Amino acid sequence: MTRTEINKLLATLGFYKKENPEDQVPEEFRFAPAKDSPFEGQSTSPPPKTDTDQSEADSQHTDL
Repeated sequence: MTRTEINKLLATLGFYKKENPEDQVPEEFRFAPAKDSPFEGQSTSPPPKTDTDQSEADSQHTDL
């Protein structure tokens, strides 16, 4: 993947990217995805359901 493709993927997954290195990070993104986040337990929605079983999905990527 190229850097542009990775940045686009991260944006679609909801990750925050600062416009400039000196910009401040919004409060809701400061601790994510750290386990000691003060926002723990404030999930907005459950993960989406998939058509494939997780074990089947894992077996497709044995080269990773």
